Amino acid sequence: MFFLLTGCTKSAEQKQKAETTCISNMKTVQSASNIYAAEHDGKYPTSWEEIFTVVEYWDEPLTCPLDGSELIIEWHDDMWPTVECPNHGKPYQ
Repeated sequence: MFFLLTGCTKSAEQKQKAETTCISNMKTVQSASNIYAAEHDGKYPTSWEEIFTVVEYWDEPLTCPLDGSELIIEWHDDMWPTVECPNHGKPYQ
C-alpha cells in the first residue's frame, strides 16, 4: 500500500514539474519576442523563425514537457504573441 501512495505522489510531482516548466517555456517565448522587438524597431516576431534569429541556442519551437504538445501561439506584429498550452492554459491567468 505504501508503494502505491509513493507512486501517486511521484506522478503528481512530475506533473507539477512539467506544468512549471511549461509556464516557463511560454514566458520565454514572450521574453524572446520582447528582445526581437527591441532589435527591430518595435516590430514583434510573427513566426518561430523570427524568434530563432535572436536566440541562437534555440532552433525549434518549445513544447509542453507533459506530453510534447506544441504551444498554441497567436502572432502579432504590434505586440507580444499570445501563448497558450493545450494542457496548462495561458501563463497569466
